Amino acid sequence: MAESSSARGGALRLTVLGLLTGPARGFFPLGPSPAVRASVALQRQLVEGYGRPLAEGARAEVDDLIEELRAARVRFDPRVLSDGLWYVAYMAGPQPRWKLGRTQLAGQRYQLREGRTTNYAEIVGSALCLVVEADLRALDGASSCPKDFELAVTSASVRFGTLGALTVPIRGRGRARLLFGDERLRIFLSPKESESGWEQDGLVVCQLPGLALFGEEWRQTAALDQ
Repeated sequence: MAESSSARGGALRLTVLGLLTGPARGFFPLGPSPAVRASVALQRQLVEGYGRPLAEGARAEVDDLIEELRAARVRFDPRVLSDGLWYVAYMAGPQPRWKLGRTQLAGQRYQLREGRTTNYAEIVGSALCLVVEADLRALDGASSCPKDFELAVTSASVRFGTLGALTVPIRGRGRARLLFGDERLRIFLSPKESESGWEQDGLVVCQLPGLALFGEEWRQTAALDQ
């Protein structure tokens, strides 16, 4: 994906900043809520800073916005976990074992209704990638965030584009806590180390949908459909 961060930022502004300045404002009779404003501000920071290190001040602002959204305890909407591949746009805390570099594409596809999730991490672009499939279930009946989910690995493979795959020995269960979710932003916390050891307690991940990061030219990788 060759789009620049400025192009991505422009694409995001057309969709996200409309919440504050465009016709969508009609949905907020008294103006957008503090959580909506914080979500928009965080999305802007993540898109504009995607693929490069954040300055110390920008990182502090991102962390403050994450804390604000965590404290908002927004209503949980199942649709937040039911749509395509979302990419990791920011991480804080202990680095996971699947993280290979700053510009690596990695993300998750949640399918809550079907009870499964797909974890995706590129090794050499989409031509060589790690794909981990897992069963998914909610661990509580909470109607608002934070909300906990368990992921139990069912298969893992290194995929060579659409040419084939090599099974790898990743097994065990992990836990994901959704701190915040709306139609353009998800924030997860790993509340405990996964049984596989691939993610540690305290990892915080912000995810954005591919369309928000890469614009109208984005297409989901074919490796996920093998």
